[in-house]
Amino acid sequence: MLKNVFHNNKSSLNNLEVKTFYKADYPKKILNVDVNKLLNRVKINEKNEKKQKIIFFSSGILFDRSSN
Repeated sequence: MLKNVFHNNKSSLNNLEVKTFYKADYPKKILNVDVNKLLNRVKINEKNEKKQKIIFFSSGILFDRSSN
């Protein structure tokens, strides 16, 4: 690929090549998944969602009564 290159206020025509880097393929690591950890995480998330719903509804009831 020919390009004009300016260096020290002089123009020169050089052959510039773009080098491409090849991505190295690494073998995939086998991941061991513990089902109990996943199930515990799901249970904790469900509990947190229930707490958030209770707080949301109770704050809605509280603000509704305070506006009357």
